Amino acid sequence: MLTKPQVSHSEAWQLFYFRTKEGAEVDLVLEPTQGEATPIAAEIKHTQTFTPALLRGLKAFGRAHGSARSVLISNIEKPPPLGDTLFQSP
Repeated sequence: MLTKPQVSHSEAWQLFYFRTKEGAEVDLVLEPTQGEATPIAAEIKHTQTFTPALLRGLKAFGRAHGSARSVLISNIEKPPPLGDTLFQSP
């Protein structure tokens, strides 16, 4: 389920957050309003330590939106490989 926050957005992208009935969530979803771009899910964490639980929401989003790309934004210096559509940014 995508939930639209009360913020302004550009003409090309809309901003949402994602939450499942089970409680998995993603902090930010960028959804294109035009063209054939795929949604981008971003999970933002302040931690410096990687745990698989950090990816719970991103993996749930990927299952719900198969062609989406995901990014984990955190302070983790050397994250493990995350896959073809899941990226990490320090």
